[in-house]
Amino acid sequence: MERRTLLAVDFEYWASVDKSSLTPRESSFPFEYYSVFSLDTSKLQSSLSTIPEERNTSLAESSSILVLPTPEGSMARFRVVNSPIMEPGLAEKFPTIQTYMGQGVDDPAATLRFDVSPLGFRAQVLGPEGRFYIDPYQTSETRVYASYRATSNDKRPQLPEFTFDGSDSGGVKKDSPVGTNKGGDSDSKVSTEIPGGIVSNRSGTQLRTYRAAVAATGEYTSFHGGTVAAGQAAIVSAINRINGIYETELSIRLVLVANNDLLVYTNAATDPYTNNDGIAMLTQNQNNVTTVIGNANYDIGHVFSTGGGGVAGLGVVGITGQKARGVTGSPSPTGDAFWVDYVAHEMGHQFGGNHTFNSPSGSCSGNRNASTAYEPGSGSTIQSYAGICGTDDLQSNSDAYFHSISFDEIISYVDNV
Repeated sequence: MERRTLLAVDFEYWASVDKSSLTPRESSFPFEYYSVFSLDTSKLQSSLSTIPEERNTSLAESSSILVLPTPEGSMARFRVVNSPIMEPGLAEKFPTIQTYMGQGVDDPAATLRFDVSPLGFRAQVLGPEGRFYIDPYQTSETRVYASYRATSNDKRPQLPEFTFDGSDSGGVKKDSPVGTNKGGDSDSKVSTEIPGGIVSNRSGTQLRTYRAAVAATGEYTSFHGGTVAAGQAAIVSAINRINGIYETELSIRLVLVANNDLLVYTNAATDPYTNNDGIAMLTQNQNNVTTVIGNANYDIGHVFSTGGGGVAGLGVVGITGQKARGVTGSPSPTGDAFWVDYVAHEMGHQFGGNHTFNSPSGSCSGNRNASTAYEPGSGSTIQSYAGICGTDDLQSNSDAYFHSISFDEIISYVDNV
């Protein structure tokens, strides 16, 4: 039997940095506990060029090992493959944006998703010891990076709230009587029942792939650098991290459609979105994505903005006239609190997942769903409202996994849609 040799991707491209040596301009990372490292991008790119493609080599077969710095300052090894999340037509337009997946060598239960783009290196590690991230220490800086755990997050931001009244023409029924939502979730569709009911099946070994069309308002693109390439890179980072969760939890992968760049707007004055109005953007995004991408060419649509909070239709993936009804907006549309607490949550609604919390306080008021209120207080999983339910908060931010009832709802939905 041939013995495979693990080829360790040289980790000398990481060098520890003394936080006290950073200038005030550089020391704006919003977390309390983290380690800082400099990255030799040229050495990293050279190493990444040898990593095999997922379509040719499975993770179990890969001999490429990437070493990442942990928040505690040690190094963790991961077996890695190149794992594209852009359709070939889109990938050809942006060859400097690459995505990868990995599995822990020292801790086989740990999973990795990372991307390299003009915005720098970004990584997400999920495992039994919790999750940690590696992100640029400063948004405009691709030389210095911080490795930090999700537990060091600042308190989850309270995004703008909405009041709802009646139904819009697209079939997404807004909460009534008038109430407040986490940034404006709209959590009912024409039928409040998941098609086929809740069943006991599991996601199994089948990976379900959905074509995603993700738009960016001019304001969102401006936040990330102002160019189409920068906006597209930011979207890829977000979807790559969502995939790290959805693949592990639900066996669901999102792949960005070939013409997704046509949905990345650079001029806030001329884009087709009302950046600070999540409800208006529901209809605007549905109309725009269908017009630009074509109804037959995508399965789920969403738009990122810098305002408007989060709002989405429940169980709309794959449904003509509704499947692009998803919005996530934040003044700081990046990082764990944005990607996990809001984007993963809103897309969870689109895939059929209801709220799971029990609290009537804070932003939880008026948004409890009785049949799925399995979690005490604010809850702590993705479809909860962790951190925004006042005195009922269990913790500041959501954990990067679904409650079992969310799992049942979403798997039932995708099995029957």
